Amino acid sequence: MVHRKGELCVAVGASMSLPGLVEPVRLDGRLLVDGGVLNNLPVDVMAERSEGPIVAVDVTQRFRARAADENSLTGLGETLTRAMLLGSADIDRLARAHADLVIAPPDDGVGMLEFHQLDRVRLAGRRAAVSALEADSSWLPR
Repeated sequence: MVHRKGELCVAVGASMSLPGLVEPVRLDGRLLVDGGVLNNLPVDVMAERSEGPIVAVDVTQRFRARAADENSLTGLGETLTRAMLLGSADIDRLARAHADLVIAPPDDGVGMLEFHQLDRVRLAGRRAAVSALEADSSWLPR
């Protein structure tokens, strides 16, 4: 379901409903969970409407890098989240073709469910955005 109208808190709540961890959000007779289950980087949905430049933030790279570390043990929540991301790995590659700019923050050592580290993650994202914009600003309107 693509949320184009309605209450923002409902859409965000559904996006935070990770299967196996958080109860789905009920809306209009549907049970909604995080759209990343099917499409973790939905720039194709944005491209369909041709409403302007598409800036995508791909955080999956951070988790792929850590998953390769054989000595890294994760909890149930992190494991379920990684499993969810695996299901949309091919979609992520295809989605990059639709984006005008892709920002891919590096692995900063923060787990996906470590919400207490929000400031650290936000700083890493800002640094990645500045780097991406410096590398390619040709798509920006003049």
